[in-house]
Amino acid sequence: MSLFFAGIILLFFWLSRSSQPLSRSPGIVVALLLYGIPALFFLYWTLGAPENATRLRVALLGIGFMGEDLTLKVGGDRENHHIWEDDLPGKAANNSITVGKLELHPGSSISLQGPKAEPKPVGILGFRGPDKSFVLPNAIELKHGDKIHFDGQIWQVGFEKYLFRPPKIYFYNQGQTNQLPLHFSKIPILDWELPIWRDFPVTLKTYPLDKILQVGQADTSAQLSDSLSGFFFRHQNKLFIAALRGDIFLERAGHYISNNPQWEIPAGTRLHVLGLPRWRGIKETAGGVRDLRSFRVYPDERSLMLVYDTPEIYSLAQKELLKLRMDTEELEVFRINLAMGDWDITDKYIHFTQLSLLVGSEAFAILELPKTWLEGFQESQEPWVLTAPGGQQKITNGEPAWLGEHNLAAIQIDLLKPPVLLAFLTLLLVLAKTLLAVSLRLSALHLIVAGAIEFFVLFRVLLGYRVWIMPPFEEEAMKLALIAWAFLPWAFLYASQPSFNPWRWLPAFFGLLFSAIWCYQIMGGGLKSLVWVGIHVGVLGFPFLVRWIFRDQSRPKNRRNAWQIPRFNFNRQPWVSRILTWVGIWWNSINPWTKWAFGLFILRIFFLFLGWRESLSLGGTRMSLSIIHIPLALLIEAGYLVWLWRKLEQRDFSPFSDLWSPFIFIGLFLWFFPGVVTSDFGLFLLNYPLFVIISALLVLSKLIEDSQRSKGYKRFLGVCFFILLIIFVPKLPLTLLNFAVDIESKSDRNYLRFLQLAYPEKLKEIATRNSEDLVQMIRIMDIYTSGPWGGRGYTESELSLKSTALREHTLGIFVAGEWGSLGVIGLMFIYMVIAFVGYRLLPWRPWYQNALGRTSQSTDILTAVVGLTGLTFAFASIYIILASYEFVLFTGKNLYLFGLDSGADIIESLVLLLIIAVGVAIIRDKETASW
Repeated sequence: MSLFFAGIILLFFWLSRSSQPLSRSPGIVVALLLYGIPALFFLYWTLGAPENATRLRVALLGIGFMGEDLTLKVGGDRENHHIWEDDLPGKAANNSITVGKLELHPGSSISLQGPKAEPKPVGILGFRGPDKSFVLPNAIELKHGDKIHFDGQIWQVGFEKYLFRPPKIYFYNQGQTNQLPLHFSKIPILDWELPIWRDFPVTLKTYPLDKILQVGQADTSAQLSDSLSGFFFRHQNKLFIAALRGDIFLERAGHYISNNPQWEIPAGTRLHVLGLPRWRGIKETAGGVRDLRSFRVYPDERSLMLVYDTPEIYSLAQKELLKLRMDTEELEVFRINLAMGDWDITDKYIHFTQLSLLVGSEAFAILELPKTWLEGFQESQEPWVLTAPGGQQKITNGEPAWLGEHNLAAIQIDLLKPPVLLAFLTLLLVLAKTLLAVSLRLSALHLIVAGAIEFFVLFRVLLGYRVWIMPPFEEEAMKLALIAWAFLPWAFLYASQPSFNPWRWLPAFFGLLFSAIWCYQIMGGGLKSLVWVGIHVGVLGFPFLVRWIFRDQSRPKNRRNAWQIPRFNFNRQPWVSRILTWVGIWWNSINPWTKWAFGLFILRIFFLFLGWRESLSLGGTRMSLSIIHIPLALLIEAGYLVWLWRKLEQRDFSPFSDLWSPFIFIGLFLWFFPGVVTSDFGLFLLNYPLFVIISALLVLSKLIEDSQRSKGYKRFLGVCFFILLIIFVPKLPLTLLNFAVDIESKSDRNYLRFLQLAYPEKLKEIATRNSEDLVQMIRIMDIYTSGPWGGRGYTESELSLKSTALREHTLGIFVAGEWGSLGVIGLMFIYMVIAFVGYRLLPWRPWYQNALGRTSQSTDILTAVVGLTGLTFAFASIYIILASYEFVLFTGKNLYLFGLDSGADIIESLVLLLIIAVGVAIIRDKETASW
């Protein structure tokens, strides 16, 4: 309910201040309210948080082994393997299958041994090299001319190298030539394939030996196969072979080559237990190796410690903890049993299952908690007492403890409480932000967007805390929420300052410096921290870059209206001259913004050739390509709409060349074609309808002004209405797809999403894995969105759809499920405020000409970019809200600022908000100068 009222309050502020000129600052009272109300909402929640928000978290951090000369086996046999992974098969023919060994030698050195070929391994113990790629101990690099002995055949390896793409690789055997397939990216529905010029990592794609080195006819089995004899994989334009059988040999220059049996690894190396690729017999490619578990190794002279990257966690509220209390005669004693592995002492316990019996038999313990906790969790100086076979020890909050004598387990106990100190710090920073906003004389539009940002980042902190203390126990989500809390408000303030003034710039710079230090500390140092610091450095220069791009030109450059084809004179072939002349005439007739849109589409095709379909990785942080695509597309849209607006006011306006053709092709090149080739229909659904709506509103405004051209305008408006009808009422395009596309496309996820909204009963009849997953997702989302209007309460939703819960299903699971539909409406109101800000800034609205008078084209385009950015930020998020309730097609995208485990979401939202901040500041300067 509080979130609903927060949205109402911010909406009220917009309605009361939206008519103010940009040059007028609302004053300190309004600024204090817009910054203070979100902070009070956050403080009110933290002080009155539900009882379940305070939890005792018990985590299994890792395991350790004592001894001077250790050999640790890794595998799926719980009884005999020291490091146990339940996703691996345990035994074959009564023998344990070891996927690798760790050896501790005198002098604290560690060596890793890969899987033996006999019996055939079921997994691989690998590690990451200096370039962050996986190193497989059983892999060998292949060279030109090498010979592979496989199933009684000898295959010779050949390479054909190219300059800009991976080499072609051939295998020769007695007149038969098999080729390693190239990478292709499939375009959905159309089933087109585009080659990719970049190697996929071994975690994404491998090539089975059984298929690549096959003699004669191919296997026609389409079932998943576990008979993989080995696989190839590419890395940095090199080819590696990983054999899984002992009768596979590699010959080089007359000598047999074997893999390195022992790898010396330094302390702190992250080891990975990898599952084998899954392969269908009919395919020439297989999936990548599967990362099942990872941990870091730390040796000592007489011990070896393994720290899990993903701890096993139990999180308990006070009432849940009381149910686990051991029955004793001492009424004031509060004891809990900790069971490890398969060892159960009593019928009430906290049970850590991800341990072998070799560790679990020694590491069980009894935890004695402070007596004061019988009445509720309280801060206490009294330590907790752990009693284990290795003895009794006292620990405090956040301190790791080792259980056992020789084979040990490390646990850590934390009391997690709502971030009250953060709430008071937020309240303290309200004063600093208010004073800075007043000194910068921010406009009402700036302050309203700043208030919306405060609501967003504080609510994200609440959601980040929720998914940290309870399943899925995502600590990264809390870290990113704290980064957003510090970064976005100060970055927006910094970018909102008017023309450069050192005395105003310095306080904004110190705010950004505080954010950079905060982010560096939150991420714990390392490469990711440096990436965030680098983004802060980029924000420092962003306002100056935008002002330089959209500066007014004092001297107009003499430019030709169109690029001219040079004259050619082919005496013997005059038809060539005619063709070139026709091409030149056609090229000159194309709208310039259509050419830019086509250029952006070609850029996405180029990224696709490099293997960057939707994102790329930078310093371990996933960067969505929409961070580049959406701002550039909005700039092109703004340029076209401003050009169209000015063209509509001229007498030489041509409906076909000036309206219809650019409108169609810009929409196709910016949104439809990129969405198709990247299989990202969310890009199309979240952006193209807004382009159609804005274009229609612009033409409608001219229809009202100019009745003489009403016939052409009405046709255009009718087409826009028809396009929106197709997008929002999917029965029509679905019928067309059934006629135009082969029936095999009915397994395509994008097709199934159309079917789900148009004909849900037919979706259940298809009976493919994708359709059943979609039906199951719809049923689960219905449970979350059909709950009480006020929600079930914080932490009361059970987690489903774990793989997508922190992104596209955040709204349904954590907002609608726990804050209710009223909370969703309140959140939608806040997005609507940003939409209203964007709509007000469209340059063809009357206020613009009244406030600024005659303006340059660059100013008009900047204003349109800012308006479209605000509308895009809000429209995309509101669309996703409606999709969660099945009013429109589901996109698989998250709301802006609510991809809880996504740093790319913060960066993309930051770019759009900075465009609004800098753009409004520039427009405000121009409005002030025009008075």
